[in-house]
Amino acid sequence: MFGRLAVEDGPVPRAPECARRPDHRTLTGILRTEKAMRVRVDPLVCEANAVCVGLAPEVFDLSDDDELEILRPDVPKGDADRVRHAVRSCPKAALTIEE
Repeated sequence: MFGRLAVEDGPVPRAPECARRPDHRTLTGILRTEKAMRVRVDPLVCEANAVCVGLAPEVFDLSDDDELEILRPDVPKGDADRVRHAVRSCPKAALTIEE
């Protein structure tokens, strides 16, 4: 039979309710991703005192030219407190955080 599906006698198996109609809470949890904290340096203000490098070496480093390099601009959640402390400790206030 073309154009028709053969249906056996009995109820048609259905997917569980959660598979047929996604829960809005699940969708918002998927769509809403947690943004990482982002750290930036103002190179015109930074004097490369390296206070931040000492406090958070996994995020900050000094180049051979004594310029601050941000190794990980998107700071992982576990390092956020140390990076905040490093930003507050900058003697020239050359670092900023975006959350």
